[in-house]
Amino acid sequence: GGLGPMAGQYSHFFNYARHVAPDKDHSYSLNRYRDEYDRCFAVMQRQLERTRYLGGSEVSIADFACWPWVAPYKFFGTDLDKYPDVRRWFDELKVRPGLRRGMEVGKVAARATLGKGAQMTSEEKELMFRQKGASSKL
Repeated sequence: GGLGPMAGQYSHFFNYARHVAPDKDHSYSLNRYRDEYDRCFAVMQRQLERTRYLGGSEVSIADFACWPWVAPYKFFGTDLDKYPDVRRWFDELKVRPGLRRGMEVGKVAARATLGKGAQMTSEEKELMFRQKGASSKL
């Protein structure tokens, strides 16, 4: 899997699953997606050893698509210093005004839900996590 899907799955199990199903053991899922998240950093490191940006010598949509998934590395307990070229890339991009503005837009939504699984009502949990294709309404 790619960085976005792996980080998204890790975030789900890290932030919500223990609150949605507190009686279940989520250690396998947490370990699997943490390891996949780290694997994605290693792939990025190999690329960034060769090129300034993920797609080559110029910044591109690939950088802006990946950067937000790298941003919560501290929250997820990832040591970015293990990946020196990812660190260089991350630090270079984080000061770009357009990236900062874009990240501010997402912070409002993130603050509303991230890490608040324990505060969600049963109805909110059901709506957010237990839907299946057949239960979706068009």
